[in-house]
Amino acid sequence: MKKKLYQITMLLFSVLGASHATDFNWVSRADIPTSRGTAGSAVVNGKIYVIGGANPSAVATVEEYNPALNSWASKANMPTARSGLVCSVVNDKIYAIGGSEGMKTVEMYNPSNNTWTTKRNMLVSRRWHASAVYNNKIYVFGGDGGGVLNSVEEYDTILDTWTLKASMPTGRYGLSAVIMNNKIYLIGGSPSTQKIEEYDPAIDSWSVKSNLLNGRSFHSAFSYNNELFVVGGYTSLSLYNLVEQYDATMDTWTISASISIGRTHLTSQVVNDKVYVISGYEYSPLGYTSSVEEGSIIEFNSISGYIQNSSSIAIQGVSVSLSGSSTSATVTNISGFYQFNNLPNSANYTITPSKTDYSFLPLNKEFSNLSTDQINQNFIGIDLSSPSQVVSLNDGSGTDIDFTTSTTELSANWDQSTDPESGILRYWYAIGTTLGATDLVTWTNNGTSLNVTKTELTLTVGVTYYFTVKAENTIGLMSITTNSDGLYINTTTDDTPPIAIGSGNVRDGSGTDIDFTTSTTELSANWDQSTDPESGILKYWYAIGSTLGATDLVTWTNNGTSLNITKTELTLTVGTTYYFTVKAENTIGLMSITTNSDGLYVKLPESNSGSGNGDITPPIALGGGNVRDGLALDIDFTTSTTELSANWDQSTDPESGILRYWYAIGTTPGDNDLVNWTSVGNSLTVTKTNLTLIVGTTYYFTVKAENSIGLLGTATNTDGLFIKLLPLDLPPTITIITPGNRQAIMGNLNVKAEATDDFGITKVEFLVDGTCKNTKVVGPYHWIWDTTCEIDGDHILKVVAFDTSGQTATTEVSVTIHQKPAEVDIIGELRPIEPIVEPGTGKKAKIKFVVDLPSDKKQQEGSQAKVRVRITIHTLRGSLVKTLLDEDMALGEYQQFWDGKNFAEEVTASGVYIVKIQAGDFRDMKKIIVVK
Repeated sequence: MKKKLYQITMLLFSVLGASHATDFNWVSRADIPTSRGTAGSAVVNGKIYVIGGANPSAVATVEEYNPALNSWASKANMPTARSGLVCSVVNDKIYAIGGSEGMKTVEMYNPSNNTWTTKRNMLVSRRWHASAVYNNKIYVFGGDGGGVLNSVEEYDTILDTWTLKASMPTGRYGLSAVIMNNKIYLIGGSPSTQKIEEYDPAIDSWSVKSNLLNGRSFHSAFSYNNELFVVGGYTSLSLYNLVEQYDATMDTWTISASISIGRTHLTSQVVNDKVYVISGYEYSPLGYTSSVEEGSIIEFNSISGYIQNSSSIAIQGVSVSLSGSSTSATVTNISGFYQFNNLPNSANYTITPSKTDYSFLPLNKEFSNLSTDQINQNFIGIDLSSPSQVVSLNDGSGTDIDFTTSTTELSANWDQSTDPESGILRYWYAIGTTLGATDLVTWTNNGTSLNVTKTELTLTVGVTYYFTVKAENTIGLMSITTNSDGLYINTTTDDTPPIAIGSGNVRDGSGTDIDFTTSTTELSANWDQSTDPESGILKYWYAIGSTLGATDLVTWTNNGTSLNITKTELTLTVGTTYYFTVKAENTIGLMSITTNSDGLYVKLPESNSGSGNGDITPPIALGGGNVRDGLALDIDFTTSTTELSANWDQSTDPESGILRYWYAIGTTPGDNDLVNWTSVGNSLTVTKTNLTLIVGTTYYFTVKAENSIGLLGTATNTDGLFIKLLPLDLPPTITIITPGNRQAIMGNLNVKAEATDDFGITKVEFLVDGTCKNTKVVGPYHWIWDTTCEIDGDHILKVVAFDTSGQTATTEVSVTIHQKPAEVDIIGELRPIEPIVEPGTGKKAKIKFVVDLPSDKKQQEGSQAKVRVRITIHTLRGSLVKTLLDEDMALGEYQQFWDGKNFAEEVTASGVYIVKIQAGDFRDMKKIIVVK
């Protein structure tokens, strides 16, 4: 079924979650000329207009995208540069609302004549807000206005008036708004990133909806076929690139196809059933992206069917793979049913079933240019597996017997075989004089019975006979055969057991008797032959225990007629003595008296046995909670992806002392898949660097102590250290408050700037014509600029902000310096006679100055006239170095000296300095050079 797109708003995001119902095919389009974040956008007459934004400072740029031509064009700049604004369209006019550091500004753009008009301000200053249009009125929601806002305003474009409406239940910024079925949905944002609230503008009321699957802020959203889609944005852990889909009727969320890159602070629009995701901020590479992606709707179909055997019985657990434009797999249920949904049409697919011990007809099914749902695509499964082997086969009609006196009859019984696929049809047995032989009775059908008694046989005394059994399934496959341990024919009357092997005749080891071993996994023994003159020896039995005659390590085990045994895969404890016990059985089942070995002691290898102090106990374990993540108190998370640390309490070993500690690191408690066991000496801390750690993963340290003879304590784990992502660090913002651009200035000017950053500003620099004049490391960022040090005319005042990660933001204005001419009250002169200072040689600068009055004023004032004279030294940036003179002076000619020192009597750096004189309204300045 064809599906159409309609209605789009500001922000896009991606998600983690469930299966999708509607999907998009994403392709790259022409890059936007000016990459930026938190821009506004709107659609008029099939063209997209991207307005304002930041990279990193606010811009006024307007660019038009023509989807039909895949091309961009520049348009008239917005009057007010800003970012974090919203744009809404009413009657083909675009309204740019709010933004930057919390503006009320509203400006209207007319695409038909490429002009801007200023409209009435909002009631509340805000940025990072959301907007939607209902009934030709614009609604603005939330945002940041120096704090999180929940206020709502309605704008009437005809009356040019703003009205407050019912506040949002949850205040937030970086949210998005979508109108759908005459309801406006407010989605995500910070700090309540999962919130969805529905606003009914007709009755000015709110209701709460199901949360997003993945919370996010600074995203974008649009509606399609009565469903809402969200894409992009970020949380403290990551940027999103998947698309999350909301069904308003069911109030549920699912997943759609991802855009190619995770991004935040993006914008998007829909034109002619296609979605356009534009610009924003990304992590890799870090910065503002110029990428534009176009999403087209993908239509879907399904393929389903049943898998049964030839008897129409469902086969559960068949893995059914799908290959083609999409690759996935499913498993048949108890009814043998499989299904693949949401398959893009016009693609080619192949369905292939597989299951161990099965073949299938047909081998696969192929579908070309899928355009409709495909049902009843069935397969027949053919069983290839044999029945399970019979586990236990006993001679006799009950528990296993070893001999009989009958020479005409033999019996056997066995456990049931199984075949889950085809079932057991029958059992077969044979009898022979050796294991697996059929020389007495050939293979015979026994039906489904689990026992047999074979009569009318001719059996030979002194011979052992063996049953062999196998199972057959319903399609004729046979199991592996199983043998009995044999039935001995003996008609002699014997009531005495075999002769005991005798003391000293069971030896530890494989030859002469040994007393100890260093193996902790293997024990051996050998013994002399037993005899039984009447019945003979049928077999020997052995057991192993930690005391004489015990069977706590290995219970009684049939060893046949062999006189030696090597038992492997044991778990032996150092410092323990183990004993073999052996007995003989004759052909009529009588047992000899048991005989024990004298014991085998398990000890450490000589290289690890230390001083031979007899210590067989390991160090004391560190104990739960005594191994901590971090270098002090236990921590639960870190943002480092290259380094992990741990510390622990001291272990003790009263007998041998602690030699060293070992540590390992893994992704589960006790694991060493990141760092294998590594010695850290006797240190109680470790910091492991140059690691490659995965965000979202928990890592565990495991620590154990080793004593001086090589015994290791029980390993102890930390409770884990979670790796989380640093919050998104955007560049700072900087704004010059005063002076304004193109302003005429004079005298001392208070330059004011405002700088902001999520993680803090480290410094702000003030530059005039590229030369740094002043630096502020704390706010407020104000600087008194003595413009009298500058030449009259045009100058560029630039301010640069630096944040904690070294990112910068720059802004500048052009000013014109024009000093007001003073009335001629004072006649003066300033002239450095000797303008060079050499502090190392004691040479000083000699400065001559003259203070006088015009003749008419001199007659009025008389010979007693005095003038206030101030002579100062400055750097080229205008900073005051020292005041040489500041007093009332009689008229006349004077000299002043400077030794190159500042107020603190410290010698200044080599370079050019300015000497300034102020006498009444007379001002002048000259240069002096310091040479060190």
